[in-house]
Amino acid sequence: MPIPQYILDKRKIIGQDWLFTPSVAAIVLDGAGRILLQHRTDHDLWGLPGGLLEPGEHPAEAVAREVKEETGVDVVPERVVGSFFFFMAYPQGDQVNAINITFACRVVGGKLEADGEESRDVGYFALHDLPENTVAFHHARIQAALKRTVPYFEDAFIHPDTCEYVNSIRQHIGYDLLMIFSVSVIVRNEYDDVLLIQQPDRSWQLPTGAAWLFEPPAQAVTRMMQEQTGLNVSPESITGVYGGDELILTDKNGDINAHTNATFTARVLGGALLDTEAMAYFALDDLPDSLDPHHQQRLSHAQQDSCYFYFGN
Repeated sequence: MPIPQYILDKRKIIGQDWLFTPSVAAIVLDGAGRILLQHRTDHDLWGLPGGLLEPGEHPAEAVAREVKEETGVDVVPERVVGSFFFFMAYPQGDQVNAINITFACRVVGGKLEADGEESRDVGYFALHDLPENTVAFHHARIQAALKRTVPYFEDAFIHPDTCEYVNSIRQHIGYDLLMIFSVSVIVRNEYDDVLLIQQPDRSWQLPTGAAWLFEPPAQAVTRMMQEQTGLNVSPESITGVYGGDELILTDKNGDINAHTNATFTARVLGGALLDTEAMAYFALDDLPDSLDPHHQQRLSHAQQDSCYFYFGN
């Protein structure tokens, strides 16, 4: 698809400066175990089909759309391979910081053909014989899809240039729609109760916060938990990925944020709760009536054996 209008609008304001862009990619294998790759038109590289989310788009629906547009085939996402963090400058100079959600997908129809707009060529390749000019960091996604049955995420690390993103870009775009990547965290005590935080409107929710620039999701989890709760945690698993119109939210300041969210479980390593009145552990069968419904869903999905995502169901 052409450059999304959201990107064009933001580029008019910030130029080629860093822009956070949630994205998706697809691992698609044929019956012979070969992987589907596209030869992009904007640079001389082969890589996984995928692209940017539109504001209010569910990640799994975005990956099906992108694969169809770029390769001509219809796919159904089957599982979350993992979340992957990268930043880069496009050939024209636009700088992007992306958190990518990669899905393993199954072909259900369509005809394999390059769209001529984003893909100059498409094809299936044996895993031991990928083109030499395959995008370097796509190899990690392929390996994660082949070797793991649970979603992958990079270990937490601190990039030397990490900085708060939302407030800094708000100085340029005001209250306008902003796409962000947020994390929610499920931590439990020794009684298996779950930690919730009470909001100013008296509702309760899981600890949740936006990722910073140059910050992978696992690092966002550890930083956010320390800042919001005083706890030191270690991320353990991704239990769900979320998006959609229902996560285009207006905060108390009037800022409009379109969230792409990954919910993690995490293990407490140490620390102590900063505010024992606004933070409390609740038994799963005795959650507060004012628990935010989105967060209630995330807790429910965390009880499943696989990572949750929405795809028309």
